[in-house]
Amino acid sequence: MNNKIEIDWNKVWRMIKNGENVNDILKKHKDSRVMSFHGSRSLDHQAVKKYIKEAIDEYKPQFVITHGEPAGACRLVRDYCREKAISLKLCWLDRERYGRGAFHCRSIEVLAYSDIAVFLWDGTSKGTTNEYKYAKVMKKKRKLYEIEPYIDTLDADILDSMEDIVEDDWVKIKDE
Repeated sequence: MNNKIEIDWNKVWRMIKNGENVNDILKKHKDSRVMSFHGSRSLDHQAVKKYIKEAIDEYKPQFVITHGEPAGACRLVRDYCREKAISLKLCWLDRERYGRGAFHCRSIEVLAYSDIAVFLWDGTSKGTTNEYKYAKVMKKKRKLYEIEPYIDTLDADILDSMEDIVEDDWVKIKDE
């Protein structure tokens, strides 16, 4: 018996754009604290975990939701949640159902369930940019970390010891 709830994410997006309340469809509780993470695939270095930890420590979510497949920032979020035993929900692409719109629908699904959306952005990723725009339309609380992807070559331990010197040069934080 399959108890999976089938939700048409294109329909949910149209409802949101029309200002309709979708919480009933999602069976979402008002008192839950759900944080979603969205990020660039190029941000695949351990130093990014510092910003994941900062966001989670600040908002103390009941659970975290992110994308199931991508490498980069989303993989680091998944790894961090597993390491710290934080409840995690993954949303997967449904190419069979949505075809070319699968990425859009997955982004809407992740954002629809969240109360606050955290963006780990490399400054160029179009996918993360689009998700940020969706969150704005959906009137989600947003936190944007703009992180340079060049840190791949640096060791995270060295970076931590250089934190005061380097931090202002490679990350800009916007709270909305």
